[in-house]
Formats: sequence, structure tokens, C-alpha cells
Amino acid sequence: MTLEELEAVVTQMQTVTPTVEDLVFSTGVQAWVDASGNLTRSPLNHRSTIMVAPFAMRVLGVDVAFEYWTCAESDTNYWELTLEKGSGASFPDIAIKTTQATGANANGGIAPRTAWSFDSANWGDADMAKGQLLAVNLARVGTPPTIVYPAVYTVRYRPL
Repeated sequence: MTLEELEAVVTQMQTVTPTVEDLVFSTGVQAWVDASGNLTRSPLNHRSTIMVAPFAMRVLGVDVAFEYWTCAESDTNYWELTLEKGSGASFPDIAIKTTQATGANANGGIAPRTAWSFDSANWGDADMAKGQLLAVNLARVGTPPTIVYPAVYTVRYRPL
């Protein structure tokens, strides 16, 4: 395909109204093997970018599935996963869920290859400008099990 043909395809795609198939995006947080041969593990707090908004949009829902990781629900040792939007140093919260058994943000444990959803969260402003990042911030409370990657995030959204 020539550069001119590619430009014509991109121009045509930019004028098309999105369909339902265009409004679901999945991305992986990849794993790598460390020097000891173990899959990537993260015992500490960290943030992962899930997507860059391709246009002004509203996030409607997010699911995550870890390939190998198991995290039992617990009210003392749990992970708090916070969906955030933004850029630079500013990342306001959109939704929060935890692996707690009880509480306002409780979502229960995580099982391998099973969707864990933010859908029942109390959602804040989920409108994003073109170019803003959608990220997930993972924070430990107590000493929950170390996260084992890879993971796949699926984002449902609609244009504004």
C-alpha cells in the first residue's frame, strides 16, 4: 500500500460514524520474565496506562482479566484499583474498586482468566478529551498477594 493509499484510507475512516464494534477496545499489560525465570510481579503500588483517547469520549465500563494471578477477597490485605484519566501530573479518579469482601468499593477477589469489572463502581466524571490517558492505579492496603502479569483490560466507550 502506498502512502497516498494509506492517507485515503485514514481520511475515509475519520469520516465514518463509529459502530458498536468500534466502541470496545482491549489492551494487554504485558509480562516479561525476570532473571530468575519468573513472570513479572509487582508487589508495590504502580500505574499502568490502558489507552489514549482517540477522540472526545465517555468511558462506559472497564473489565480486567489476569492470566495467572489470584487474589482472594480480604478486608485487611487487599488491592485498590482506581481508574483515572488525565495527562502530565493530573490524573483525577473516575472509578474505584477493591478486592475487599465488604465496604463501599468492594468487588471481591480476582481469579485467573475471569473478568473483574468496574461496572458497579460509583463513577465520577468519565468524559475524556482527545489525547487524554485512561490509566489504572493499583495501590496496596496491608500485604495482599503480589500481582502477577499479564493482564488484559477491555474498555467500553462512546464518542461525545
